[in-house]
Amino acid sequence: MALPSRQHPLDWLTQYWNIALGKKVETVRDDWLVGPIGEKDENASRFLDRLAKTRDLRIDHDLSGSGLLENLDEWGVSVRPEIEKFYLKTSEYELMVQTVWRPVFGSLGYLVAKLFSRRIQQLNLPQVPFQGQKKTVQSDPQMQILTL
Repeated sequence: MALPSRQHPLDWLTQYWNIALGKKVETVRDDWLVGPIGEKDENASRFLDRLAKTRDLRIDHDLSGSGLLENLDEWGVSVRPEIEKFYLKTSEYELMVQTVWRPVFGSLGYLVAKLFSRRIQQLNLPQVPFQGQKKTVQSDPQMQILTL
Protein backbone atom coordinates (compact mmCIF):
# COMPACT_ATOMS: atom_id res chain seq x y z
CA MET A 1 0.00 0.00 0.00
CA ALA A 2 1.88 3.04 -1.23
CA LEU A 3 1.01 6.51 -0.04
CA PRO A 4 -0.30 8.55 -3.01
CA SER A 5 1.88 11.60 -3.50
CA ARG A 6 -0.99 14.11 -3.90
CA GLN A 7 -2.98 12.93 -0.90
CA HIS A 8 -2.60 14.20 2.66
CA PRO A 9 -1.34 11.37 4.92
CA LEU A 10 -4.33 11.74 7.28
CA ASP A 11 -6.75 11.36 4.38
CA TRP A 12 -4.95 8.23 3.25
CA LEU A 13 -4.99 6.81 6.80
CA THR A 14 -8.68 7.64 7.25
CA GLN A 15 -9.65 6.04 3.94
CA TYR A 16 -7.81 2.82 4.71
CA TRP A 17 -9.23 2.78 8.24
CA ASN A 18 -12.72 2.97 6.72
CA ILE A 19 -11.93 0.30 4.12
CA ALA A 20 -10.64 -2.05 6.80
CA LEU A 21 -13.26 -1.45 9.50
CA GLY A 22 -16.18 0.26 7.78
CA LYS A 23 -19.34 -1.10 6.24
CA LYS A 24 -19.67 -0.94 2.47
CA VAL A 25 -22.42 1.39 1.29
CA GLU A 26 -24.92 -0.20 -1.08
CA THR A 27 -25.62 2.73 -3.37
CA VAL A 28 -28.72 1.13 -4.89
CA ARG A 29 -30.35 0.62 -1.50
CA ASP A 30 -28.87 3.73 0.15
CA ASP A 31 -29.01 6.10 -2.83
CA TRP A 32 -29.71 9.06 -0.54
CA LEU A 33 -26.06 8.85 0.56
CA VAL A 34 -24.79 9.46 -2.97
CA GLY A 35 -24.26 13.10 -3.80
CA PRO A 36 -21.96 15.48 -5.63
CA ILE A 37 -18.32 15.37 -4.54
CA GLY A 38 -15.93 18.31 -4.59
CA GLU A 39 -12.56 18.31 -6.32
CA LYS A 40 -9.23 18.56 -4.51
CA ASP A 41 -8.55 22.14 -3.33
CA GLU A 42 -12.00 23.29 -4.51
CA ASN A 43 -13.75 25.87 -2.34
CA ALA A 44 -17.51 26.09 -1.91
CA SER A 45 -17.99 28.80 -4.52
CA ARG A 46 -16.06 26.93 -7.22
CA PHE A 47 -17.86 23.70 -6.26
CA LEU A 48 -21.28 25.33 -6.71
CA ASP A 49 -20.25 26.94 -10.00
CA ARG A 50 -19.04 23.59 -11.34
CA LEU A 51 -22.13 21.76 -10.05
CA ALA A 52 -24.46 24.30 -11.67
CA LYS A 53 -22.61 24.06 -14.99
CA THR A 54 -22.54 20.25 -15.11
CA ARG A 55 -26.23 19.93 -14.17
CA ASP A 56 -27.46 22.80 -16.33
CA LEU A 57 -28.58 24.86 -13.33
CA ARG A 58 -28.65 28.61 -12.79
CA ILE A 59 -27.25 30.29 -9.68
CA ASP A 60 -29.42 33.10 -8.34
CA HIS A 61 -27.76 35.40 -5.80
CA ASP A 62 -29.82 37.13 -3.10
CA LEU A 63 -33.09 35.62 -4.25
CA SER A 64 -35.58 36.94 -1.72
CA GLY A 65 -38.52 34.79 -0.76
CA SER A 66 -36.81 31.54 -1.74
CA GLY A 67 -36.92 28.40 0.31
CA LEU A 68 -35.48 24.96 0.80
CA LEU A 69 -38.38 23.56 -1.24
CA GLU A 70 -40.56 24.97 -4.01
CA ASN A 71 -43.61 23.12 -2.70
CA LEU A 72 -44.55 20.33 -0.33
CA ASP A 73 -46.81 18.47 -2.75
CA GLU A 74 -44.35 15.71 -3.60
CA TRP A 75 -43.84 14.95 0.09
CA GLY A 76 -47.50 14.07 0.53
CA VAL A 77 -47.67 15.49 4.03
CA SER A 78 -49.81 18.07 5.71
CA VAL A 79 -47.97 20.44 8.05
CA ARG A 80 -48.88 23.50 10.04
CA PRO A 81 -48.81 26.74 8.00
CA GLU A 82 -45.79 28.17 9.86
CA ILE A 83 -43.76 25.03 9.10
CA GLU A 84 -44.76 25.18 5.44
CA LYS A 85 -43.77 28.85 5.30
CA PHE A 86 -40.31 28.02 6.71
CA TYR A 87 -39.65 25.43 3.99
CA LEU A 88 -41.06 27.56 1.17
CA LYS A 89 -39.63 30.95 2.24
CA THR A 90 -36.49 29.98 4.19
CA SER A 91 -34.53 33.07 3.10
CA GLU A 92 -36.90 35.25 5.15
CA TYR A 93 -35.69 33.69 8.42
CA GLU A 94 -32.73 34.36 10.68
CA LEU A 95 -31.48 31.37 12.64
CA MET A 96 -30.30 31.51 16.24
CA VAL A 97 -27.55 29.00 16.97
CA GLN A 98 -26.00 27.92 20.24
CA THR A 99 -23.46 25.15 20.63
CA VAL A 100 -22.33 23.46 23.80
CA TRP A 101 -19.94 20.52 24.04
CA ARG A 102 -20.49 17.91 26.69
CA PRO A 103 -17.18 17.58 28.57
CA VAL A 104 -16.70 13.95 27.58
CA PHE A 105 -16.89 14.84 23.85
CA GLY A 106 -14.94 18.12 23.92
CA SER A 107 -11.58 16.46 23.36
CA LEU A 108 -12.90 14.52 20.38
CA GLY A 109 -14.26 17.72 18.83
CA TYR A 110 -10.91 19.43 19.31
CA LEU A 111 -9.10 16.50 17.71
CA VAL A 112 -11.43 16.42 14.68
CA ALA A 113 -11.07 20.19 14.23
CA LYS A 114 -7.29 20.09 14.57
CA LEU A 115 -6.70 17.12 12.27
CA PHE A 116 -9.39 17.57 9.61
CA SER A 117 -11.84 20.46 9.77
CA ARG A 118 -9.54 23.43 9.32
CA ARG A 119 -7.61 21.77 6.51
CA ILE A 120 -10.56 20.53 4.43
CA GLN A 121 -12.90 23.38 5.47
CA GLN A 122 -15.76 21.05 6.27
CA LEU A 123 -17.30 19.81 9.49
CA ASN A 124 -16.18 22.99 11.24
CA LEU A 125 -16.94 22.36 14.89
CA PRO A 126 -16.79 25.33 17.29
CA GLN A 127 -14.39 24.55 20.12
CA VAL A 128 -15.36 27.27 22.55
CA PRO A 129 -18.97 27.39 23.72
CA PHE A 130 -20.77 30.70 23.33
CA GLN A 131 -21.09 30.80 27.14
CA GLY A 132 -24.82 31.29 27.00
CA GLN A 133 -24.65 33.94 24.28
CA LYS A 134 -26.65 33.42 21.14
CA LYS A 135 -25.16 34.29 17.78
CA THR A 136 -27.34 35.36 14.87
CA VAL A 137 -26.68 33.71 11.54
CA GLN A 138 -27.84 36.04 8.79
CA SER A 139 -27.97 35.66 5.06
CA ASP A 140 -24.47 35.81 3.63
CA PRO A 141 -24.17 37.96 0.48
CA GLN A 142 -22.03 35.15 -0.99
CA MET A 143 -24.82 32.60 -0.39
CA GLN A 144 -25.73 30.88 -3.61
CA ILE A 145 -29.01 29.14 -4.34
CA LEU A 146 -29.30 26.62 -7.12
CA THR A 147 -32.56 26.76 -9.01
CA LEU A 148 -33.82 25.15 -12.19
